[in-house]
Amino acid sequence: MPTLNTKADVPKLIEFLTSADPFLRHAAARQLGQGLELLREIDATKLNNAQQRQGLLLAHRASAKPDAAKLVPMFLADPDEEVRFLAAKWIADDKLVAMRPLVAEAIKNPKLNVRMYFAYATALARLDDKQVNETQLADYFFDRLADDSTPPAMRVLALQLVPAKHGRLNVGFLQKLLAHEDRALRLEAVRTLAEHPDGKRFNVLLDVMRNPSLGDEVRAQAVLGLADKAEDHIDELLTLAEKESPPLRDEALRALINVKLGPVQLKRLASVSVVHPETRPLKDRVAGSPFFQKRPPAKDLDAWLKLLDGPADVAAGRRVFAHPKLAGCYRCHRVEGRGNVVGPDLSTIGRTERRAILESILQPSNNVAPHYQTWVIETADGKVRSGLLTNTDLDDYAYLDERGEKFRVNTRDIVSIRAAPNSIMPDGLADRMTDQEMRDLLAYLCSRR
Repeated sequence: MPTLNTKADVPKLIEFLTSADPFLRHAAARQLGQGLELLREIDATKLNNAQQRQGLLLAHRASAKPDAAKLVPMFLADPDEEVRFLAAKWIADDKLVAMRPLVAEAIKNPKLNVRMYFAYATALARLDDKQVNETQLADYFFDRLADDSTPPAMRVLALQLVPAKHGRLNVGFLQKLLAHEDRALRLEAVRTLAEHPDGKRFNVLLDVMRNPSLGDEVRAQAVLGLADKAEDHIDELLTLAEKESPPLRDEALRALINVKLGPVQLKRLASVSVVHPETRPLKDRVAGSPFFQKRPPAKDLDAWLKLLDGPADVAAGRRVFAHPKLAGCYRCHRVEGRGNVVGPDLSTIGRTERRAILESILQPSNNVAPHYQTWVIETADGKVRSGLLTNTDLDDYAYLDERGEKFRVNTRDIVSIRAAPNSIMPDGLADRMTDQEMRDLLAYLCSRR
Protein backbone atom coordinates (compact mmCIF):
# COMPACT_ATOMS: atom_id res chain seq x y z
CA MET A 1 0.00 0.00 0.00
CA PRO A 2 1.47 3.42 -0.94
CA THR A 3 2.07 5.96 1.80
CA LEU A 4 -0.96 8.22 2.16
CA ASN A 5 -0.52 10.93 4.75
CA THR A 6 -2.16 14.14 3.57
CA LYS A 7 -5.68 15.47 4.06
CA ALA A 8 -6.36 14.77 0.41
CA ASP A 9 -5.63 11.10 1.05
CA VAL A 10 -8.29 10.68 3.75
CA PRO A 11 -11.11 9.59 1.36
CA LYS A 12 -8.83 6.93 -0.10
CA LEU A 13 -7.88 5.64 3.34
CA ILE A 14 -11.54 5.48 4.35
CA GLU A 15 -12.22 3.52 1.18
CA PHE A 16 -9.45 1.06 2.08
CA LEU A 17 -11.15 0.45 5.43
CA THR A 18 -13.84 -1.48 3.52
CA SER A 19 -11.44 -3.53 1.42
CA ALA A 20 -11.99 -7.29 1.18
CA ASP A 21 -8.27 -7.66 1.95
CA PRO A 22 -7.83 -7.66 5.77
CA PHE A 23 -4.19 -6.62 5.46
CA LEU A 24 -5.17 -3.54 3.45
CA ARG A 25 -7.85 -2.65 6.02
CA HIS A 26 -5.32 -3.00 8.83
CA ALA A 27 -2.75 -0.88 6.98
CA ALA A 28 -5.30 1.88 6.39
CA ALA A 29 -6.31 1.95 10.05
CA ARG A 30 -2.66 2.00 11.14
CA GLN A 31 -1.81 4.85 8.77
CA LEU A 32 -4.78 6.89 9.99
CA GLY A 33 -3.67 6.28 13.55
CA GLN A 34 -0.21 7.59 12.81
CA GLY A 35 -1.49 10.93 11.58
CA LEU A 36 -3.51 12.93 14.07
CA GLU A 37 -4.30 15.53 11.44
CA LEU A 38 -5.85 12.78 9.32
CA LEU A 39 -8.10 11.62 12.15
CA ARG A 40 -9.29 15.18 12.77
CA GLU A 41 -10.56 15.26 9.20
CA ILE A 42 -13.02 12.40 9.81
CA ASP A 43 -16.43 12.84 11.38
CA ALA A 44 -17.41 9.37 12.66
CA THR A 45 -21.08 10.32 12.83
CA LYS A 46 -21.11 10.72 9.04
CA LEU A 47 -19.70 7.27 8.30
CA ASN A 48 -22.61 5.02 7.32
CA ASN A 49 -20.46 1.97 6.68
CA ALA A 50 -19.86 -0.17 9.79
CA GLN A 51 -16.46 -1.37 8.56
CA GLN A 52 -15.32 2.23 8.25
CA ARG A 53 -16.38 2.94 11.83
CA GLN A 54 -14.56 -0.19 12.98
CA GLY A 55 -11.43 0.97 11.22
CA LEU A 56 -11.77 4.45 12.69
CA LEU A 57 -12.02 3.00 16.19
CA LEU A 58 -8.85 0.97 15.63
CA ALA A 59 -7.12 4.05 14.24
CA HIS A 60 -8.01 6.17 17.26
CA ARG A 61 -6.90 3.44 19.62
CA ALA A 62 -3.60 2.98 17.76
CA SER A 63 -2.98 6.72 17.81
CA ALA A 64 -2.37 6.61 21.58
CA LYS A 65 -3.32 10.28 21.76
CA PRO A 66 -4.30 11.38 25.29
CA ASP A 67 -7.91 12.23 24.41
CA ALA A 68 -8.59 9.19 22.19
CA ALA A 69 -10.59 7.46 24.93
CA LYS A 70 -13.12 10.31 24.89
CA LEU A 71 -14.59 8.69 21.78
CA VAL A 72 -15.18 5.33 23.47
CA PRO A 73 -18.76 6.19 24.62
CA MET A 74 -19.69 6.95 21.01
CA PHE A 75 -18.26 3.64 19.82
CA LEU A 76 -19.87 1.77 22.72
CA ALA A 77 -23.28 3.07 21.57
CA ASP A 78 -22.68 2.27 17.90
CA PRO A 79 -25.49 0.35 16.10
CA ASP A 80 -22.94 -2.18 14.79
CA GLU A 81 -22.11 -5.06 17.14
CA GLU A 82 -18.53 -5.36 15.97
CA VAL A 83 -17.87 -1.70 16.80
CA ARG A 84 -19.37 -2.19 20.27
CA PHE A 85 -17.29 -5.34 20.75
CA LEU A 86 -14.08 -3.51 19.83
CA ALA A 87 -15.02 -0.67 22.19
CA ALA A 88 -15.52 -3.14 25.05
CA LYS A 89 -12.16 -4.72 24.27
CA TRP A 90 -10.50 -1.30 24.28
CA ILE A 91 -12.01 -0.59 27.71
CA ALA A 92 -10.86 -3.97 29.05
CA ASP A 93 -7.35 -3.95 27.59
CA ASP A 94 -6.56 -0.37 28.60
CA LYS A 95 -8.52 -0.52 31.88
CA LEU A 96 -10.52 2.62 31.14
CA VAL A 97 -12.06 2.79 34.62
CA ALA A 98 -14.05 5.93 33.81
CA MET A 99 -16.09 3.88 31.35
CA ARG A 100 -17.27 1.36 33.96
CA PRO A 101 -20.77 2.89 34.42
CA LEU A 102 -21.36 2.68 30.67
CA VAL A 103 -20.35 -0.99 30.55
CA ALA A 104 -22.43 -1.79 33.64
CA GLU A 105 -25.44 -0.26 31.92
CA ALA A 106 -24.74 -1.95 28.58
CA ILE A 107 -24.65 -5.43 30.13
CA LYS A 108 -28.23 -4.98 31.37
CA ASN A 109 -29.59 -4.99 27.82
CA PRO A 110 -31.96 -8.01 27.63
CA LYS A 111 -31.30 -8.33 23.89
CA LEU A 112 -27.59 -9.06 24.31
CA ASN A 113 -26.17 -12.17 22.68
CA VAL A 114 -23.58 -14.38 24.33
CA ARG A 115 -20.64 -12.75 22.58
CA MET A 116 -21.47 -9.24 23.76
CA TYR A 117 -22.41 -10.38 27.25
CA PHE A 118 -19.02 -12.08 27.49
CA ALA A 119 -17.25 -8.96 26.20
CA TYR A 120 -18.94 -6.66 28.72
CA ALA A 121 -18.48 -9.11 31.60
CA THR A 122 -14.78 -9.50 30.79
CA ALA A 123 -14.39 -5.71 30.69
CA LEU A 124 -16.07 -5.34 34.09
CA ALA A 125 -13.89 -8.07 35.59
CA ARG A 126 -10.71 -6.39 34.39
CA LEU A 127 -11.88 -2.98 35.55
CA ASP A 128 -12.53 -4.51 38.98
CA ASP A 129 -9.03 -6.05 39.08
CA LYS A 130 -10.35 -9.59 38.92
CA GLN A 131 -8.43 -12.34 37.21
CA VAL A 132 -9.65 -12.98 33.69
CA ASN A 133 -9.08 -16.62 32.85
CA GLU A 134 -11.38 -19.49 31.95
CA THR A 135 -11.86 -20.70 35.53
CA GLN A 136 -12.37 -17.27 37.06
CA LEU A 137 -14.84 -16.22 34.37
CA ALA A 138 -16.81 -19.45 34.77
CA ASP A 139 -17.12 -18.73 38.49
CA TYR A 140 -18.16 -15.15 37.75
CA PHE A 141 -20.89 -16.26 35.35
CA PHE A 142 -22.10 -18.96 37.73
CA ASP A 143 -22.48 -16.38 40.51
CA ARG A 144 -24.63 -14.27 38.18
CA LEU A 145 -26.64 -17.35 37.24
CA ALA A 146 -27.20 -18.42 40.84
CA ASP A 147 -28.36 -14.96 41.91
CA ASP A 148 -32.17 -15.01 41.80
CA SER A 149 -32.21 -11.23 41.44
CA THR A 150 -30.43 -11.46 38.07
CA PRO A 151 -33.01 -10.93 35.27
CA PRO A 152 -33.93 -14.19 33.50
CA ALA A 153 -32.50 -13.04 30.16
CA MET A 154 -29.15 -12.38 31.84
CA ARG A 155 -29.28 -15.75 33.60
CA VAL A 156 -29.74 -17.46 30.23
CA LEU A 157 -26.60 -15.75 28.90
CA ALA A 158 -24.68 -16.58 32.05
CA LEU A 159 -25.69 -20.24 31.80
CA GLN A 160 -24.49 -20.37 28.20
CA LEU A 161 -21.08 -19.22 29.40
CA VAL A 162 -20.70 -21.75 32.21
CA PRO A 163 -19.17 -25.03 30.96
CA ALA A 164 -21.48 -27.99 31.57
CA LYS A 165 -18.66 -29.71 33.47
CA HIS A 166 -18.25 -26.79 35.89
CA GLY A 167 -18.11 -28.21 39.40
CA ARG A 168 -20.88 -26.04 40.85
CA LEU A 169 -23.22 -26.59 37.92
CA ASN A 170 -24.59 -29.92 39.11
CA VAL A 171 -27.72 -31.74 38.00
CA GLY A 172 -29.62 -30.66 41.11
CA PHE A 173 -28.97 -27.00 40.37
CA LEU A 174 -30.18 -27.43 36.79
CA GLN A 175 -33.33 -29.13 38.08
CA LYS A 176 -34.12 -26.02 40.09
CA LEU A 177 -33.81 -23.91 36.94
CA LEU A 178 -36.32 -26.20 35.25
CA ALA A 179 -38.88 -25.04 37.79
CA HIS A 180 -38.39 -21.39 36.84
CA GLU A 181 -41.33 -19.60 35.23
CA ASP A 182 -39.17 -18.23 32.39
CA ARG A 183 -39.39 -20.56 29.37
CA ALA A 184 -36.06 -19.46 27.88
CA LEU A 185 -34.23 -20.28 31.12
CA ARG A 186 -35.90 -23.69 31.32
CA LEU A 187 -34.93 -24.38 27.71
CA GLU A 188 -31.31 -23.43 28.35
CA ALA A 189 -31.23 -25.64 31.44
CA VAL A 190 -32.32 -28.62 29.30
CA ARG A 191 -29.67 -27.83 26.68
CA THR A 192 -27.05 -27.77 29.41
CA LEU A 193 -28.30 -31.05 30.87
CA ALA A 194 -27.83 -32.68 27.47
CA GLU A 195 -24.09 -31.81 27.66
CA HIS A 196 -23.65 -32.56 31.37
CA PRO A 197 -21.18 -35.37 32.23
CA ASP A 198 -23.26 -36.72 35.13
CA GLY A 199 -25.27 -39.82 34.15
CA LYS A 200 -28.06 -38.67 36.46
CA ARG A 201 -29.04 -36.24 33.73
CA PHE A 202 -30.88 -38.95 31.80
CA ASN A 203 -33.52 -39.43 34.51
CA VAL A 204 -34.09 -35.68 34.65
CA LEU A 205 -34.38 -35.48 30.84
CA LEU A 206 -36.92 -38.30 30.93
CA ASP A 207 -38.99 -36.40 33.49
CA VAL A 208 -38.88 -33.30 31.28
CA MET A 209 -39.90 -35.29 28.20
CA ARG A 210 -42.89 -36.69 30.07
CA ASN A 211 -44.07 -33.37 31.52
CA PRO A 212 -46.59 -31.59 29.21
CA SER A 213 -46.62 -28.49 31.43
CA LEU A 214 -43.05 -27.63 30.36
CA GLY A 215 -44.06 -26.94 26.76
CA ASP A 216 -43.30 -28.62 23.45
CA GLU A 217 -39.99 -26.90 22.72
CA VAL A 218 -38.49 -27.71 26.13
CA ARG A 219 -39.71 -31.31 25.91
CA ALA A 220 -38.37 -31.66 22.34
CA GLN A 221 -34.96 -30.50 23.59
CA ALA A 222 -35.11 -33.20 26.26
CA VAL A 223 -35.83 -35.83 23.58
CA LEU A 224 -32.74 -34.62 21.74
CA GLY A 225 -30.72 -35.05 24.94
CA LEU A 226 -31.93 -38.65 25.16
CA ALA A 227 -31.09 -39.54 21.55
CA ASP A 228 -28.04 -41.62 22.54
CA LYS A 229 -30.24 -43.65 24.90
CA ALA A 230 -33.13 -44.10 22.47
CA GLU A 231 -32.87 -47.89 22.41
CA ASP A 232 -33.92 -47.89 26.09
CA HIS A 233 -37.13 -45.94 25.37
CA ILE A 234 -38.32 -47.13 21.94
CA ASP A 235 -42.00 -47.60 22.80
CA GLU A 236 -42.23 -44.29 24.65
CA LEU A 237 -40.64 -42.48 21.71
CA LEU A 238 -43.06 -44.14 19.31
CA THR A 239 -45.94 -42.97 21.49
CA LEU A 240 -44.63 -39.39 21.22
CA ALA A 241 -44.40 -39.82 17.45
CA GLU A 242 -47.98 -41.10 17.29
CA LYS A 243 -49.75 -38.63 19.54
CA GLU A 244 -47.74 -35.49 20.15
CA SER A 245 -47.22 -32.15 18.38
CA PRO A 246 -44.85 -31.75 15.39
CA PRO A 247 -41.74 -30.71 17.40
CA LEU A 248 -42.02 -33.71 19.71
CA ARG A 249 -43.05 -36.06 16.91
CA ASP A 250 -40.08 -35.07 14.76
CA GLU A 251 -37.57 -35.27 17.60
CA ALA A 252 -38.84 -38.70 18.62
CA LEU A 253 -38.33 -39.94 15.05
CA ARG A 254 -34.85 -38.43 14.93
CA ALA A 255 -33.93 -40.11 18.21
CA LEU A 256 -34.86 -43.50 16.68
CA ILE A 257 -32.25 -43.23 13.90
CA ASN A 258 -30.02 -46.35 13.87
CA VAL A 259 -32.20 -48.04 16.50
CA LYS A 260 -33.32 -51.59 15.69
CA LEU A 261 -37.11 -51.96 15.85
CA GLY A 262 -39.14 -55.13 16.20
CA PRO A 263 -42.02 -56.10 13.87
CA VAL A 264 -44.71 -54.51 16.06
CA GLN A 265 -42.66 -51.35 16.49
CA LEU A 266 -42.11 -51.11 12.73
CA LYS A 267 -45.87 -51.28 12.20
CA ARG A 268 -46.34 -48.46 14.69
CA LEU A 269 -43.66 -46.47 12.89
CA ALA A 270 -45.40 -46.99 9.52
CA SER A 271 -48.73 -45.84 10.94
CA VAL A 272 -47.18 -42.49 11.98
CA SER A 273 -46.51 -41.50 8.36
CA VAL A 274 -49.99 -42.60 7.34
CA VAL A 275 -51.63 -40.28 9.88
CA HIS A 276 -48.98 -37.57 9.42
CA PRO A 277 -47.72 -37.76 5.78
CA GLU A 278 -45.22 -34.95 6.37
CA THR A 279 -43.19 -37.34 8.56
CA ARG A 280 -42.61 -39.79 5.70
CA PRO A 281 -38.91 -38.88 5.18
CA LEU A 282 -38.26 -39.18 8.93
CA LYS A 283 -40.03 -42.56 9.03
CA ASP A 284 -38.16 -43.85 5.96
CA ARG A 285 -34.82 -42.93 7.51
CA VAL A 286 -35.59 -44.85 10.71
CA ALA A 287 -36.73 -47.82 8.62
CA GLY A 288 -33.47 -47.74 6.64
CA SER A 289 -35.14 -46.69 3.37
CA PRO A 290 -34.13 -43.82 1.04
CA PHE A 291 -35.49 -40.63 2.57
CA PHE A 292 -34.88 -37.97 -0.06
CA GLN A 293 -35.30 -37.69 -3.81
CA LYS A 294 -32.45 -37.20 -6.26
CA ARG A 295 -30.53 -34.09 -5.22
CA PRO A 296 -28.32 -31.69 -7.18
CA PRO A 297 -24.53 -32.14 -7.11
CA ALA A 298 -22.85 -30.43 -4.16
CA LYS A 299 -21.27 -27.90 -6.52
CA ASP A 300 -24.60 -26.74 -7.96
CA LEU A 301 -25.38 -24.17 -5.29
CA ASP A 302 -28.09 -22.46 -7.34
CA ALA A 303 -30.06 -25.70 -7.58
CA TRP A 304 -29.57 -26.36 -3.86
CA LEU A 305 -30.74 -22.88 -2.94
CA LYS A 306 -33.86 -23.47 -5.02
CA LEU A 307 -34.40 -26.85 -3.37
CA LEU A 308 -34.11 -25.36 0.10
CA ASP A 309 -36.35 -22.40 -0.59
CA GLY A 310 -39.53 -22.48 1.49
CA PRO A 311 -40.77 -22.35 5.11
CA ALA A 312 -38.22 -23.25 7.75
CA ASP A 313 -38.21 -23.65 11.53
CA VAL A 314 -35.25 -21.97 13.22
CA ALA A 315 -35.85 -23.76 16.54
CA ALA A 316 -35.84 -27.12 14.76
CA GLY A 317 -32.67 -26.07 12.93
CA ARG A 318 -30.94 -25.46 16.23
CA ARG A 319 -31.82 -28.98 17.35
CA VAL A 320 -30.52 -30.39 14.04
CA PHE A 321 -27.28 -28.48 14.64
CA ALA A 322 -26.90 -30.15 18.04
CA HIS A 323 -28.17 -33.62 17.12
CA PRO A 324 -25.59 -36.43 17.59
CA LYS A 325 -27.22 -38.54 14.85
CA LEU A 326 -27.52 -35.77 12.25
CA ALA A 327 -25.24 -32.86 11.44
CA GLY A 328 -23.46 -33.03 14.80
CA CYS A 329 -22.14 -29.51 14.19
CA TYR A 330 -21.69 -28.99 17.93
CA ARG A 331 -18.78 -31.45 17.95
CA CYS A 332 -16.60 -28.92 16.15
CA HIS A 333 -18.40 -25.57 16.32
CA ARG A 334 -19.58 -23.36 19.14
CA VAL A 335 -22.77 -21.30 19.09
CA GLU A 336 -24.09 -19.24 21.99
CA GLY A 337 -21.44 -20.59 24.33
CA ARG A 338 -22.22 -24.27 23.66
CA GLY A 339 -20.32 -26.72 21.48
CA ASN A 340 -16.62 -27.09 20.72
CA VAL A 341 -13.75 -25.06 19.32
CA VAL A 342 -12.33 -27.40 16.68
CA GLY A 343 -13.80 -25.15 13.96
CA PRO A 344 -14.86 -21.49 13.86
CA ASP A 345 -17.37 -20.10 16.35
CA LEU A 346 -20.64 -19.78 14.42
CA SER A 347 -22.45 -17.42 16.78
CA THR A 348 -22.48 -14.68 14.15
CA ILE A 349 -22.35 -16.82 10.99
CA GLY A 350 -25.64 -15.25 9.85
CA ARG A 351 -23.74 -12.14 8.79
CA THR A 352 -22.33 -14.27 5.99
CA GLU A 353 -24.26 -14.63 2.74
CA ARG A 354 -26.76 -17.52 2.71
CA ARG A 355 -25.09 -18.98 -0.36
CA ALA A 356 -21.68 -19.05 1.33
CA ILE A 357 -23.13 -20.76 4.42
CA LEU A 358 -24.69 -23.45 2.25
CA GLU A 359 -21.42 -23.91 0.37
CA SER A 360 -19.58 -24.48 3.67
CA ILE A 361 -22.02 -27.31 4.49
CA LEU A 362 -21.97 -28.96 1.06
CA GLN A 363 -18.30 -28.34 0.18
CA PRO A 364 -16.45 -27.92 3.50
CA SER A 365 -12.99 -28.18 1.94
CA ASN A 366 -13.49 -25.32 -0.52
CA ASN A 367 -12.35 -22.52 1.79
CA VAL A 368 -10.29 -23.56 4.80
CA ALA A 369 -8.58 -20.76 6.74
CA PRO A 370 -4.86 -21.43 7.43
CA HIS A 371 -5.39 -21.67 11.20
CA TYR A 372 -7.95 -24.46 10.62
CA GLN A 373 -5.54 -26.55 8.56
CA THR A 374 -5.86 -30.26 9.37
CA TRP A 375 -2.66 -32.22 9.88
CA VAL A 376 -2.20 -35.97 9.44
CA ILE A 377 0.36 -37.32 11.92
CA GLU A 378 1.90 -40.80 11.83
CA THR A 379 3.77 -41.83 14.96
CA ALA A 380 6.38 -44.52 15.63
CA ASP A 381 3.81 -46.83 17.22
CA GLY A 382 1.99 -47.06 13.87
CA LYS A 383 -0.92 -44.79 14.76
CA VAL A 384 -2.23 -42.24 12.25
CA ARG A 385 -4.28 -39.35 13.63
CA SER A 386 -5.70 -36.14 12.21
CA GLY A 387 -6.23 -32.88 14.01
CA LEU A 388 -5.83 -29.14 14.27
CA LEU A 389 -2.69 -27.84 15.95
CA THR A 390 -3.74 -25.80 19.00
CA ASN A 391 -0.47 -25.07 20.80
CA THR A 392 3.13 -26.18 21.25
CA ASP A 393 5.34 -26.57 24.31
CA LEU A 394 8.92 -27.33 23.28
CA ASP A 395 8.69 -30.81 21.69
CA ASP A 396 5.09 -31.42 22.76
CA TYR A 397 2.41 -30.52 20.22
CA ALA A 398 -1.30 -30.39 21.15
CA TYR A 399 -4.06 -31.15 18.64
CA LEU A 400 -7.85 -31.34 18.50
CA ASP A 401 -9.38 -34.19 16.49
CA GLU A 402 -12.67 -34.16 14.57
CA ARG A 403 -14.58 -35.15 17.73
CA GLY A 404 -13.20 -32.20 19.65
CA GLU A 405 -10.95 -34.41 21.75
CA LYS A 406 -7.43 -33.31 22.61
CA PHE A 407 -4.35 -35.38 21.97
CA ARG A 408 -0.63 -34.70 22.33
CA VAL A 409 2.31 -35.81 20.24
CA ASN A 410 6.01 -35.49 20.99
CA THR A 411 7.92 -34.46 17.89
CA ARG A 412 10.51 -37.18 18.54
CA ASP A 413 7.76 -39.80 18.07
CA ILE A 414 6.57 -38.44 14.72
CA VAL A 415 7.40 -40.55 11.67
CA SER A 416 5.66 -38.25 9.20
CA ILE A 417 3.38 -35.23 9.22
CA ARG A 418 1.56 -33.68 6.29
CA ALA A 419 -1.17 -31.16 5.59
CA ALA A 420 -4.47 -32.89 4.81
CA PRO A 421 -6.06 -31.83 1.52
CA ASN A 422 -9.53 -31.75 3.06
CA SER A 423 -11.22 -29.91 5.89
CA ILE A 424 -11.60 -31.71 9.19
CA MET A 425 -15.33 -31.16 8.60
CA PRO A 426 -16.50 -34.24 6.69
CA ASP A 427 -18.12 -34.28 3.26
CA GLY A 428 -21.61 -35.67 2.88
CA LEU A 429 -23.25 -34.07 5.92
CA ALA A 430 -26.34 -33.32 3.85
CA ASP A 431 -26.78 -37.05 3.18
CA ARG A 432 -27.68 -37.53 6.85
CA MET A 433 -30.53 -35.01 6.74
CA THR A 434 -33.94 -34.69 5.11
CA ASP A 435 -34.61 -31.74 2.82
CA GLN A 436 -36.61 -30.05 5.59
CA GLU A 437 -33.83 -30.56 8.12
CA MET A 438 -31.36 -28.98 5.70
CA ARG A 439 -33.82 -26.12 5.25
CA ASP A 440 -34.20 -25.69 9.01
CA LEU A 441 -30.45 -25.92 9.68
CA LEU A 442 -29.68 -23.29 7.05
CA ALA A 443 -32.39 -21.01 8.47
CA TYR A 444 -30.89 -21.39 11.96
CA LEU A 445 -27.36 -20.58 10.82
CA CYS A 446 -28.60 -17.57 8.85
CA SER A 447 -30.39 -16.31 11.96
CA ARG A 448 -27.17 -16.16 14.00
CA ARG A 449 -26.22 -12.48 13.91
